[in-house]
Amino acid sequence: MKIKLLIATDDADYAEHSSGCISEHHSDVIDVSVCRTREHLQRLLIAQRFDAALLEASMAKSVDLSAINLPLLLWSEEECASAGSFELKKINKYQRISSIVAELLELCAKTLPEGCDPEQYCQGRKS
Repeated sequence: MKIKLLIATDDADYAEHSSGCISEHHSDVIDVSVCRTREHLQRLLIAQRFDAALLEASMAKSVDLSAINLPLLLWSEEECASAGSFELKKINKYQRISSIVAELLELCAKTLPEGCDPEQYCQGRKS
């Protein structure tokens, strides 16, 4: 199973670093895409489905997230006020990328329906 992950943040340095680390060290299990504007995010979610997404609050506002099986809110202590209004599962933005990946993999495994074949469920092909 290869998880189709979207990282949606307007922080160019964070997007480049996190996507680079994930691509370099976890390309066997994660296919990562990056989006840095809300307009691009809207177009991308119309055209594609994603197994999971790491979204900043500023990017997730007023966007239909139905094309994402597991939307996760990237949050930090500094951005705590804007993250509080969302009812998405939160994931700490400023931690080791390996910790983010481990948490992401665990959450993806938990969202699979019982008895479901991960290979068929991945990327929106629910069996």
